[in-house]
This record gives sequence, structure tokens and C-alpha cells, in this order.
Amino acid sequence: MLKIANLKASYGKIRAVHEVSLEVGQGELVTLIGANGAGKSTTLKSIVGLVQEREGEIFFKGKNISQIAPHKALDAGIALVPEGRWIFPDITVEENLRLGAFYQSKNKVQELLAEQYALFPILRERRNQKGGTLSGGEQQMLAIGRALMSQPELLLLDEPSLGLAPILVNTVFQLIKQINQRGIAVLLVEQNSTMALGIADRGYVLELGRIVLAGASTELLDNKRVQSAYLGIA
Repeated sequence: MLKIANLKASYGKIRAVHEVSLEVGQGELVTLIGANGAGKSTTLKSIVGLVQEREGEIFFKGKNISQIAPHKALDAGIALVPEGRWIFPDITVEENLRLGAFYQSKNKVQELLAEQYALFPILRERRNQKGGTLSGGEQQMLAIGRALMSQPELLLLDEPSLGLAPILVNTVFQLIKQINQRGIAVLLVEQNSTMALGIADRGYVLELGRIVLAGASTELLDNKRVQSAYLGIA
């Protein structure tokens, strides 16, 4: 579904990503792990056109989207849940969700709202509250729900567990797995490498803007280098 070939991305004179190549198959859950500053978030932003200075090729469902604009990426079927959630704090939960469905018809919006409320019951309870009044975990669910309102075929998740209590981390990862089991492909960027590899089909390890390891999640979990650098196993 997604194929990236020799991606390079920069912020001015600073090169953040060096020739990254990776793939996400139809219905796969793939994780990209690495330390802070490795280029993980930049890779996701490049896919949806949020990084202007980029080279290489990005294909989605066989179509070259290397120079796609962010709104066109959403229209094509790719949704990004950014690091930090970026929900709108001064409007209600339901208004936040509706913003994710601006391409949809009125009847479809109601159907999609029902789907999100079924997946995230707490959002139904909070639907008339302002987004800024939600807890961190609830805001993360709202950010994911808003992305799902666009009916994506590929969901990009950037650090969904960041800042969450451990019990909420487990809940969020269970929801990600559930979303994937509905047939939505997922590319997950996550510093909690153990959790990410635990739910993913495959993984890539990114170091200083370059892919240094790739393989099935079980293989990476057993890899001594990964265990030492990312899993806290001496």
C-alpha cells in the first residue's frame, strides 16, 4: 500500500532523514522505532507533505505522491495523528470529530460519529465538553477518532503513548490493534518499543535518519542490538 524509496528530508540546512526506504502492506501494522531525533516524525510528516524539503519517491496504492499537498494526502486516504495530539481545545469533542470529516456527506458524518462513539465510548460521554477539558488519554482517543472520521486506508500514528499513564498506554495500544483489525493499515512511530513491537507485524529501526534494521516484530524483539538499545535489556 505504501512504499517509500530513498526518502531524504531536511529543515533548512539540517538533514533529518537520509535515504529511508520502507513499505507498509495492505492491512499491515508496521512500527518505526528509534531514539529521539532519529527522524521518525519527519518521515511521517514527509509522507503527508508537511515537510517541504524532501527528495526520493513515495508511492501510495501505486500512485506517486512524492509532492503531495497535506490536504490531498487526506483526500487520498492517508490520515496523520500528530505527536502532541493537536486537538482543538476550545470547541467540543463532537465538533473536533466533525472537523475530521469535512470531505464527507452529512449522512455519512452521522454514521462515522456513531462508529467513533462505539470505538471510544468515553467520547460519547464527553461529546459536549470542550476538547481542552479532556484528560491526556481522552485527548489521544479524540485525535485518533478525528483521523478515523476521514475514513483512511492508512493511519499514521506519531507517539500515541507520549505522556500517558501506563494503564492508558495499554488501552491506547489495544485500540490501535483493534483499528488495524478492521482492515486499516497502520504505520506507528513509537518510543515505547516493547509495546509497539508487541502489536506490530513488522518493524524498522531508524538511527540518525537511516534504517539500520528491519524485520518481523518477533525477530526484532529477539535482536540483541534492539534489546540493548531500545528494550532496556542488557
